[in-house]
Amino acid sequence: MALRDAFSRFLRKGSGRSSGDESDSSRATALNDLANDIDAGEDPELLVLVERLEGYYDPATDEFVPTAVAVETIEAFDGDDARELVRALGDAAPASGTGQEPGQS
Repeated sequence: MALRDAFSRFLRKGSGRSSGDESDSSRATALNDLANDIDAGEDPELLVLVERLEGYYDPATDEFVPTAVAVETIEAFDGDDARELVRALGDAAPASGTGQEPGQS
């Protein structure tokens, strides 16, 4: 639950950053809508996908801390399917609890 809350807060902060460009405005709306979907908790698949983002969560500060790849993924998001964004972030998430980068064994 803490991870979901931290991710939602992060998205809301990101949706507040806009240069006034129309594409920024639509991206901000999409991020805010995604945060609303996560808060509502009505999409079980989305909630499971959010849990894959554990590698970005810092429990010491209760913050979602994205890598450069995650920031690029979020900034490039222009769709309307929240699951696609979260799936892409999960695929790029650092391995959590293993001390290894993704893809290493």
